Amino acid sequence: WLTDEIINCFFCLLQSRAGGPQRWCTSTYFWSTLSHKGAKSVMRWHRRARVEVSKLDRLLIPMNVLNGTHWALASVDLKASPPCINYLDPLKLEPPGNLVSSLQSWYAESMGPGVGSEPWQLRTDEMIRLQQNGSDCGVYVCALAERLAAGVSIRHAVDVCACETVVM
Repeated sequence: WLTDEIINCFFCLLQSRAGGPQRWCTSTYFWSTLSHKGAKSVMRWHRRARVEVSKLDRLLIPMNVLNGTHWALASVDLKASPPCINYLDPLKLEPPGNLVSSLQSWYAESMGPGVGSEPWQLRTDEMIRLQQNGSDCGVYVCALAERLAAGVSIRHAVDVCACETVVM
């Protein structure tokens, strides 16, 4: 099992890497705080991370779901019109019901009046492999995030176990 601190460390590494799309790899606390306390509670987070939301192509959010027992990944394509959330879950579970509304609210608050008013799309990617046990979800999330942070489509990994794509 990967703890939140291990995933946070890996996402910091992804954020610091050169290349790929302009991205913000959030901490594991971003989603839990946003979903329980609202957009205002995380408004300063991107500024502390020195991230300019208006210049972002992609937002990568590790999500601890199922009462803290499972990892999933939300990948937000902010350059799509309207922005699109791709919910990647190695068990193919349903995304949280407030995923779209919470992220859209945060984006609108971050960007200012008049931005982010059109409804966002939500997709669940059928192309990712299912994890074969009850403990690899964190590894899958890190592997998927690594590909997306580098600008590589996850569709190329259909026949490759996600854990084999992690490069240290």
